[in-house]
Amino acid sequence: KVDNGDSKEFLAIDRNGNVVFNEDSKDADFRIETDSDANAFVIDSGLNRIGMFTSAPTASLDVSGSLNVAGISTFLSTVSIVGQLQASVGTSGSPGYSFTLDGDTGIYHPSANTVGFSTSGLERARIDSSGNFGIGTQSPTASLTVSGTISTTKLTSSSATTLTGSFTISSPTITTSPPNIKSTTIIMRDTAGVCWACGPVVISGAWSCSLKTCPP
Repeated sequence: KVDNGDSKEFLAIDRNGNVVFNEDSKDADFRIETDSDANAFVIDSGLNRIGMFTSAPTASLDVSGSLNVAGISTFLSTVSIVGQLQASVGTSGSPGYSFTLDGDTGIYHPSANTVGFSTSGLERARIDSSGNFGIGTQSPTASLTVSGTISTTKLTSSSATTLTGSFTISSPTITTSPPNIKSTTIIMRDTAGVCWACGPVVISGAWSCSLKTCPP
């Protein structure tokens, strides 16, 4: 036992080799130095804070420098980071960024400059190195590429829109800006490569379609 004469223990080692610092809860700071840093490990006893490579920790754990954690890190409160937060590359089944009690759902890094999003261990969407966003596909070819069924109450396009596969329009009303340009048609290409021009633009009832030369 080491004390300062006032019966307050600074350091105690029992017969089993257990070591306790400041067992009497004295308001006394603790510090470990290295050969190049006087504040390699600091305990601020009065504020109940631990610092690494900082003399004045500002949080329960304050690390000034890089922190490398091997394994799963769970944060149950606010974490403040000045600099980058880097996670492991991960996989769709075990993403680098995931959630407590749901480890197969999150964000991972499938390849260079690409971000993948997974749920239930399967990739559902990704953003590739060109900035294209794909849903249900790992190879998006446009700003938005969807492989699967789309349900929408409104579809607005200011340029050419490509739809692959079958689609259904219920109670169709298609308008343009400016409105009522009835000479405008919609061009669709079928699976055989044949194009159809459908119109008029403002529809009430069935569409009228005719063969059309496909655009380049």
